Amino acid sequence: MVNLKRLLTKIFNLPRSYFFLLLIPLLLFLRHKKIIPLSVCGAGATGISSEIILLIIFQSFHGYLYHWIGIIVGLFMLGLGMGTLLFIKKFQNIILSKSKRLYFLSIVQFTLGAYLLLILLFTRILDTGYVIAFFVFVAGFIGGIHFPLAITLSGKEKAGLLYGIDLLGASLGAILTTIIFIPILGIVETIIAFTLMNVIIGFGILMVRAKIG
Repeated sequence: MVNLKRLLTKIFNLPRSYFFLLLIPLLLFLRHKKIIPLSVCGAGATGISSEIILLIIFQSFHGYLYHWIGIIVGLFMLGLGMGTLLFIKKFQNIILSKSKRLYFLSIVQFTLGAYLLLILLFTRILDTGYVIAFFVFVAGFIGGIHFPLAITLSGKEKAGLLYGIDLLGASLGAILTTIIFIPILGIVETIIAFTLMNVIIGFGILMVRAKIG
């Protein structure tokens, strides 16, 4: 059996730059058939990781979390529902061509990266629970737009598969963020790593869009 303590010790002793090399394998998935699942996985990882980061920031600023934890999680779910509703009511019947949907998906992916950088900026300037709660809502809102958009590109018959991929991304994001990234890299470099991930995926989506015309 793997000695978990020894394994984690070795991981913690690795140079910090090595963890950014984990982004390189993403380039292998920047292909037409794999880009949508990769996008969903990345969005799931980003959503849960940003929520964890915001909870940690809140805890570090205020020294308590229990009074807000239900509100914060509820705001994420509210944002998720409102984002999905907005897409279904407003965007689904407007963005009809696959090329335009891919372009819109790339914009949403880049928005996730920009959103992470805004967390880094505004939570340092405005260290209030309301700002953090707002950012949690925004994370859910962006995710609520992203997931149904990905389904329209892959087909409704793959909705279950994409949901599983979304959960896989969220699980990996939670594990990597809490056990490896934040303890080793810290919050700032963790945010930068997830920002770069979303930028790479966004450019991958644009590359696929360019191939199909």
